[in-house]
Order: sequence, then structure tokens, then C-alpha cells
Amino acid sequence: MEAPIYKPIPMKDIPPRRYLTGPIIHADNEVLLRSDPLDAIWWQGRTWAVTAYGIERRDGLYTIPSADLLKDHPRYDWIKHISGKAPEKYDHEEFRTAFLIACALHRVTVPDEIREPIIKGHD
Repeated sequence: MEAPIYKPIPMKDIPPRRYLTGPIIHADNEVLLRSDPLDAIWWQGRTWAVTAYGIERRDGLYTIPSADLLKDHPRYDWIKHISGKAPEKYDHEEFRTAFLIACALHRVTVPDEIREPIIKGHD
């Protein structure tokens, strides 16, 4: 009798929620929801949340699907796009954090030429 062949499940097929017992709450300030409710929250900051959908502003008015995190790069860059918006509404520093967390949890590989400037705080 042959032993059964074990085929491991590729990491990309295991949703990141399996490893978390609940959302990571970095900030618990109240935010008025002004649109549709956010998807399941995996990480929450003051202004931004990383969700099962991608990145969402906590008031529900701005969303970025995970499939679009690096879409059209280098022609288009979410960090530069958000950095051009009003900082009091978009919290640029926190967006950088949310972007990297979203890429990690949604298994989007961030090239070094993008990751290093984000970590150092440069556009």
C-alpha cells in the first residue's frame, strides 16, 4: 500500500485571517461612517483600515481594492496620489503604513525600489 501523497497548500491560497484571532487595532478613535460599511477589518489606524477588500478610509469615502495596490506601477503610485491630498483628511504617514500592511496581508510583493522610499518616508 502506497502512502498518500501530501500536497501542501500554497501560502497564497491561505487567507491571512487564518493567522489572526481578531483585527489589529492601532487606533480606536471614533470615525463617522459616511458611506457603505467597511469590509472585515484586519488592521485599523486613526484614518485608514486594511480590510478584506484592500485599503479603506475609515469613514468609507475612499477605497483601494487589493488587486489595484500595485496596478499600473510605475506609471501610477498610490503613495504619491494620496500625498497630494489634504493631510488632515488623508493622514499621509498612516497611509504609508496601511499600504505596506495591506500588501503584506494581501500577499502583494512590493519591489525594493518602492518599499525602501516608503519606509524612509520619501515619495
